[in-house]
Amino acid sequence: VKVAYEFCGLEHRLEPVVSKSAALVINDSKATTLPATLAACNAVLTAGYNKKIILLVGGQEKKGTDWNLLKHFLNKNSAAVAVTFFC
Repeated sequence: VKVAYEFCGLEHRLEPVVSKSAALVINDSKATTLPATLAACNAVLTAGYNKKIILLVGGQEKKGTDWNLLKHFLNKNSAAVAVTFFC
């Protein structure tokens, strides 16, 4: 039990980077798939963060990704999105 209380989390997995009154910046660069990204965003909302999300995503598109899932989430919860893909 003591270990659980002292555990700080893992680098690049929902790692708080900056926290200001207007924004919370979280590094979750280990989320390399759309389901992992959505899980991370939902975890932030479930934890009680009640501001709009500014989502920065990038990488290489994976075949068969259902982008409607992300579109639905962002329409409901985001203030801004920046997307970069590598070909």
